[in-house]
Amino acid sequence: MSTQGLVELTVQLEHGNVPDVVVFYDGYNETTAAYSSGRVGGPENYEGLLEYKTNSLKSIARWVARTDLGRMLNPSARAARPPIDAPAVAESVVKTYGSVYRLVLALGREYGFAVHFYWQPQLYRDPKVLTPEEEELVANHPWLPEPGKELFGETYPQARLLAQQQDGITDISHAFTGMTDRIYLGPCHITGAGNRRVAEVMLKSGLLVTVSQRSADAE
Repeated sequence: MSTQGLVELTVQLEHGNVPDVVVFYDGYNETTAAYSSGRVGGPENYEGLLEYKTNSLKSIARWVARTDLGRMLNPSARAARPPIDAPAVAESVVKTYGSVYRLVLALGREYGFAVHFYWQPQLYRDPKVLTPEEEELVANHPWLPEPGKELFGETYPQARLLAQQQDGITDISHAFTGMTDRIYLGPCHITGAGNRRVAEVMLKSGLLVTVSQRSADAE
């Protein structure tokens, strides 16, 4: 997630590890965390993690039950999630993402590194031709029920608008358009061919120019 990435970047800078280029690749976890935890910008299963930290070991089972693995092993637990206001949550997710971008950009100016943010592809709103295996994942994957999928439908168009307004944010959620082979192994985990396409799109969108300039400056 971008917020956790910002924290890690800050820690690295505090230790004197200043990069030449910082790349953020987000989207899926930004959305699922907001749905599963009810906290925009926070980690997934926040309440379970907090309970695990503050209570006895008996809380482990309750925490596991609220994780994706726990919901996969116990399908009846999926129905317990409360409904959400998808448009409002999506707006908050994208607003928070924009805030993280601006903070990282400010750090880049201060420390002298370039910044590239990418909004990633994910299965539920991908325009690629889905294989039968990918269609099965869309229909029956246990990690995200229908309200969560609805949130993707609200979040991704708003993220696309944000990318149009911010030069350093690039929406590459359509990177697999035209590909007919199986790309998705899960809602956002992809094959080697998918990773290759993502890298190509990143490089063509400006990352290659940035890396080349930084390399030339270092010589």
